Amino acid sequence: MVRGGLRIRQIPTAGFRDYHLVMARRAPYSPPKFTADMRTIILRGKDAFLTQMYTHRLIETLEATHGTVERFDFDGDGVEPADVLDELRSYGLLQEHKIVIVNQADRFLSSSPGSKGPSRPS
Repeated sequence: MVRGGLRIRQIPTAGFRDYHLVMARRAPYSPPKFTADMRTIILRGKDAFLTQMYTHRLIETLEATHGTVERFDFDGDGVEPADVLDELRSYGLLQEHKIVIVNQADRFLSSSPGSKGPSRPS
């Protein structure tokens, strides 16, 4: 049967006892794979151990490719957005690569002036 340019096919329905319940299966877990080409990475989640482990893996990947990588950690509770942005924009005299980490970034974003909180539409 054709209606409005769409082909519609009727599927015969069976009785209730003929139905088979098919559950969707979750794909097996595979940890993220980091490469040195990644410029911005957001690690979020409730498990602090996994966040630290993935951060360590990322730093190992960057050091294997680029050599020395400087690390800058900020606490999202007490840092100003200008301080983080200044660190992102600047490079040291002998510095080649760096990683900037903002812990508790959801608090950092929600404390920014004019912000309505993390991931909330305006």
